[in-house]
Amino acid sequence: SILLTFGYDPLRCPECGASMLVLEVYHKKTALFEQYRKSMGYG
Repeated sequence: SILLTFGYDPLRCPECGASMLVLEVYHKKTALFEQYRKSMGYG
């Protein structure tokens, strides 16, 4: 979607051109996966 809309791939390294992976997404300095775990009662 971003590639089609803005003309660049946000997962492509601008330095070497390698494809990157999203490992975590943060919101307000907290990993969203961690918020999910807490809301589901896993920690």
